Amino acid sequence: MVIGGSLEDTNLRDAIRRMLEPCRAQAREVILRGMRSGELRNDLLADVAVDVFYSPLFYQLIFQTGPVSPDFVDAVCDAVVAGMRAR
Repeated sequence: MVIGGSLEDTNLRDAIRRMLEPCRAQAREVILRGMRSGELRNDLLADVAVDVFYSPLFYQLIFQTGPVSPDFVDAVCDAVVAGMRAR
């Protein structure tokens, strides 16, 4: 209901963005650090990479397709990092 409501309510959408931004900023910095150190590809768009990390978690939570367990989070991280790793 909150996410659906944010499609039409700009105040709600802005509140959600403000709530999520600190976590996104931390994740963005980790990705940028990995790019600078050469661990991650240097052609990544950091904001897209953040979305790729978080999207499966939110999908799982919203549609309740399964638990967001430590194993699930590890699998998502492994898959995402494999695609971002420097070659």
